[in-house]
Amino acid sequence: NGIAGLALATKKQIATPANAAGAIALDAVNIYWTEAATGSVLYAPSSGSGTTTTYVTMGATATPMLLVADKQFLYFTHGTGIYRVALP
Repeated sequence: NGIAGLALATKKQIATPANAAGAIALDAVNIYWTEAATGSVLYAPSSGSGTTTTYVTMGATATPMLLVADKQFLYFTHGTGIYRVALP
């Protein structure tokens, strides 16, 4: 069973969010995630070495935030809005 195999896999913690992480996205350099408790989009180097950076803060939302990335932008939801910001 695949779940039992996960126990044997090598794991590396990439970041330690202050609040529960929601949606995640990845590019060649960073991992991005949302935190609905603060209404934020954050990122950290996907290598796991480096600091966490808060990139966007919109204020807390009860609605889960969604997140996707392309080669130029991050797209995310907050409340009833859909937003776009350039990649850092």
